[in-house]
Amino acid sequence: MREAQVVGLSTRNYRHTVQSVLYGYGIEKSSASREFVAASAAQLRKLCERKLDGLDLVAILIDEIHLGKQVLLVALGIETSGKKHVLGLWQGATENTAVVKDLLEDLVARGVSTERRYLFVINGTKALRAAVERVFGNRAEAHRCQLHKCRNVKEYLPKTRRATTITESATPLP
Repeated sequence: MREAQVVGLSTRNYRHTVQSVLYGYGIEKSSASREFVAASAAQLRKLCERKLDGLDLVAILIDEIHLGKQVLLVALGIETSGKKHVLGLWQGATENTAVVKDLLEDLVARGVSTERRYLFVINGTKALRAAVERVFGNRAEAHRCQLHKCRNVKEYLPKTRRATTITESATPLP
């Protein structure tokens, strides 16, 4: 173990470290990677299948993360106590109404009530607003995220004016 501390444990020198401890019964770094992928997949499945009916949600934030040519939609719930929960993740090729609707319907199937009023904080795309309205109807209040609004407005400004006109950390006016 002393040698392991000196060498430093990483996938690059994983085999050397393990062999020094196990005396010839080493593990290939690809095995360690497979174990990590399997464990991560199990944790993700657990997160995305858990029941949500016990949460006292008042707000649901939905945003996307672009990963290459794929979009990962993320739903974050906020309870009346202020506690935040990752509610779900949904993968699609684009951020379209059908993909967002599938994510929201999955949340409903796992216990998010359509009979309750929620504040939905979204990035302003028509696809998100349409999906929220289709699943939650008139019980949903949609609000555009101010951070996204600032980013979008900045795109229309000359590059020389972007830094001094609107900042992403600016407090919105009342």
